[in-house]
Amino acid sequence: MANLILVVMMLFATYNHWMVGDKFERLAPSLVFFFMLTCRMIVEYQIRRKEKEEKLNLKKPAAAAASAKEAGVDGAAGSFPSAAATPPPPTVAAESRAKKED
Repeated sequence: MANLILVVMMLFATYNHWMVGDKFERLAPSLVFFFMLTCRMIVEYQIRRKEKEEKLNLKKPAAAAASAKEAGVDGAAGSFPSAAATPPPPTVAAESRAKKED
């Protein structure tokens, strides 16, 4: 909130210097401060947005795991327990043995 108030104040200060007809040397500090505050507001917004997305992403896997458990599915990826126990196809096993021999 304070950052927003300072941005508005610097905007008015810049406008006042411009209307009075001050040279750029008098106008520059308020412009620099205005742009710095604006950049700070943008960065703060991005950080808050990222934190909200992370909170939502943390809630989604927990909900997906709970619903998967209820459905009898093992793990969040949706693999069934019997699928992990099945051996790989013979061609894949033969290729991996050939690579180990090389």
